[in-house]
Amino acid sequence: MNVPPHVAWVDMRQVSRRFLRGTIATGDQDLDGVTRKRLQEESRLGGWNILGADWESGAIAKVAEWNKVRCLILRGVSDIPEPHSAGPHVRSLDYEKNTPLIMECLLEMMSQIRFHFPKAP
Repeated sequence: MNVPPHVAWVDMRQVSRRFLRGTIATGDQDLDGVTRKRLQEESRLGGWNILGADWESGAIAKVAEWNKVRCLILRGVSDIPEPHSAGPHVRSLDYEKNTPLIMECLLEMMSQIRFHFPKAP
């Protein structure tokens, strides 16, 4: 897997779980299924590969950039809005069911990630 230079300090080769590496869009509202599909289609046309969207990651990354601090954001997806999904209540149930599983996977992955920082002069 080709690693972009801005994340070359992160070595994920030992991670045993399947994961996707890509861009997380940020926004100020939850996505419904139709909006998610449109965002993904537009991102492909623009040369982006947006995997998902959330409210928090963009703000965290921006503050890290302002402070010249490296930032790695790991996200677990608990629910995926579909154009014809049953609505927010079903997504809430998916969230409640999937969150403990996702957290277990993320904690396991975090122990397998290796970081490479340059030595101080």
